[in-house]
Amino acid sequence: MKKILLFGAIALSITAFGQDVKTINTVTIGNLEIMTEDLLVEPNTWRTLTKASLKIGEGWRLPTIDELSILYANRDLIGGFDKYCYWSSTEFPNSADQDAVFYITFNAHDGEDGKQVGCLKTERAWVRHVRSTK
Repeated sequence: MKKILLFGAIALSITAFGQDVKTINTVTIGNLEIMTEDLLVEPNTWRTLTKASLKIGEGWRLPTIDELSILYANRDLIGGFDKYCYWSSTEFPNSADQDAVFYITFNAHDGEDGKQVGCLKTERAWVRHVRSTK
């Protein structure tokens, strides 16, 4: 499988919750466009960040767990992953309250980097928004 990395200086004006955010840059890997910085929205719970995706623009969303794994594998090329864990949109199976999703640890500093973990949507984590290019 050949992975192609294209850097894009795509300028997007983002408004989230009525506040002007900033112009963002993106990276494209295969058919996935990825923001190169975290979107800072408080509180940074799964629901709040999912709602923020709708405010960014057409097609922006939280990555699936498989897409987040691609981001993790290419984290040095994408850059900016300085937080501990990042949300996915993939539901965690067999959750007792059906209110959990997967995230991946990026900066665990304890040998647990890259681990897929289930977490309640009310917990705090970060997101790197993505959208499909095809």
